[in-house]
Amino acid sequence: MAFACVIVESALQWRRLKPSWALVALLIAALLNGCTGRTMPPLQVQRAIEAKRPNVACLDACQPIPSAFSSAVEQGRPKSDRSRPKHFLLSLERGDDALIARIHLIRSAKRTLDMQTFIFSRDDSGLFVLDELIKAARRGVKVRVLTDQLFSIDDLTTLARLTVAHPNFEVKYYNPTFGQANTSELEFLTSMVCCFWRLNRRMHNKLMIADGAVAITGGRNVDNRYFDLDPQFVYRDRDVLVIGRVLGQVVASFDAYWQHPLAVDLRRLKDVGVRVLTLPLKSSRLTLPEDLARSSQLKSIRNRALDPDWTRERFLKPMVRADRVEYWSDRPGKASSEDRLASAQISQQIHNTLSGTQRSLTLQTPYLVLSRKARRLLRNLKTERPDVRILVSTNSLASTDAFYVYALSHKHKKTYVRELGFEIFETKPFPASSRELIGFYDELSQVKRLPSEELEANTQPKVRRWYRQPGSAIRVMDTEGGLGRPLPLRAPERLRVGLHAKSFVLDSQITLIGSHNFDPRSDDLNTESGLIIWDGPFARAIEAQIFRDAAPENAWAIAPKQRVPGLAEVNMAFSRLFYAIPFFDIWPFRYSTSYALREGFAPVSRFDPQFFVRYEPVGDFPEVDLPLKQINTLVISAFFGWIAPIL
Repeated sequence: MAFACVIVESALQWRRLKPSWALVALLIAALLNGCTGRTMPPLQVQRAIEAKRPNVACLDACQPIPSAFSSAVEQGRPKSDRSRPKHFLLSLERGDDALIARIHLIRSAKRTLDMQTFIFSRDDSGLFVLDELIKAARRGVKVRVLTDQLFSIDDLTTLARLTVAHPNFEVKYYNPTFGQANTSELEFLTSMVCCFWRLNRRMHNKLMIADGAVAITGGRNVDNRYFDLDPQFVYRDRDVLVIGRVLGQVVASFDAYWQHPLAVDLRRLKDVGVRVLTLPLKSSRLTLPEDLARSSQLKSIRNRALDPDWTRERFLKPMVRADRVEYWSDRPGKASSEDRLASAQISQQIHNTLSGTQRSLTLQTPYLVLSRKARRLLRNLKTERPDVRILVSTNSLASTDAFYVYALSHKHKKTYVRELGFEIFETKPFPASSRELIGFYDELSQVKRLPSEELEANTQPKVRRWYRQPGSAIRVMDTEGGLGRPLPLRAPERLRVGLHAKSFVLDSQITLIGSHNFDPRSDDLNTESGLIIWDGPFARAIEAQIFRDAAPENAWAIAPKQRVPGLAEVNMAFSRLFYAIPFFDIWPFRYSTSYALREGFAPVSRFDPQFFVRYEPVGDFPEVDLPLKQINTLVISAFFGWIAPIL
């Protein structure tokens, strides 16, 4: 074991070695399994933390602000009549609203704040949230942050400053590679070779809890794209704010993850501990950059979050009251569990709920790559109830930032359209509803953007983007690795939108909002979570949002190509033959394509006889202007269908 650790110590200084030798050293050490879980001696680091912890007075955030949700919290407390629990629910459709609600909960918290997320970026939103959380800790709130290591902050100076910020402020990383916060490209490659299944176990849950009484859960991570703050590309996403008896399940889930061995305190991560030891006393405080503190968007978010009248009007009044709400989350360590089925609790609940569909299923997912189990369930459902309508809202190649996942969806599109009878609508990159659904849309639309070819040429894991904002100086946004970039388009560059919401509505009565993508990764590898809500008015409101995303001005319809007599049968036979081979699906003539509504016509279902009169075909990949990636998409679709459970 000691020998393996020496090898790793040398390999981590790989710039001193030839890359090939460094890789060999890392592989040997990993195979010997001597350093995967090695951590810093906690006593040594703890002494350094106590010596370097800044003595900062609590000023503007010393007293909590009045909570906009206090009346709902009081009404939602357990009553003597336990047979009819009460819940209050609010869907957060806009990114700026989602960040305002989070900042309001942080500022109004009195006892505890818990946050769980898959991505925590060191960008505008990430630094802003961290600043507010540390202020809460200084006024006496117990703050716990649990984030997956793979795509979260890996700047060691920032992490060292977080470690010494305050005794009330704790951060843990889930499943850190080699017991470190920062994983270099070489180390990542090594872990792919030696410990692939351990590396693949990721925590995809998203959750925030204030005082054990109010929670936000759904699809949003902590990154500018989720809060309408990235001038290049933002996500159309969905969270739900919930108050009531279900908070007992929510708190229990977070506690289970926090206490699990895969959740490792920053102080025990070797590279963070080393940086704490070398951190200068005068630079131990984490502060917002001056240009970020002047940001007009963040000032607007902070002002609204601290305004009790605005927050009550915006968030409290529209809340829906529901009796039955359940929170489901997978068990931590799901992918390594001996009984994986029992650990995949949210997946099992989704399948159980969907099997009861009677009339309609409205599904929204960024990645339409259903598992075999899900395809079998829906195929049986259509056999038993052929009149069930299944509408799916998902990404197009032009709107997604994960073209390789879209390629797998492209492979299975014939199954979805022909066999399962889906009505699929793929999001356009510039939806007509953007002005209404994207916060700061007008301001972001005026920002000077990087050309698509410049973004495409930059392959560094950390991209330093420059933007000029009207009325302010040029400022820098640091984007850390882990988030993909959408493809260049034929249209001039402007604010682009990609779908990231994960929801379904069953029979206009039951709703799920969570982190589950309804794909094989979510079923088998990632840990996931979500709320299942039995309430008709809430379900119909979410259904209306999905229908709007699927409207002709916001999405293209997917439908079969018009049949050519004689050739259609031949094409069908060959496409069926090649589709059955997971690694050699090279038949070029696909069953379906994208359609746009002709001007002057009203939309109809693809099953309507008038469909081909009212809609015109626009190709398999409308608006995308990068032939190489189109070829890559087809190559992945043809040869890598077997890799779907991993992607």
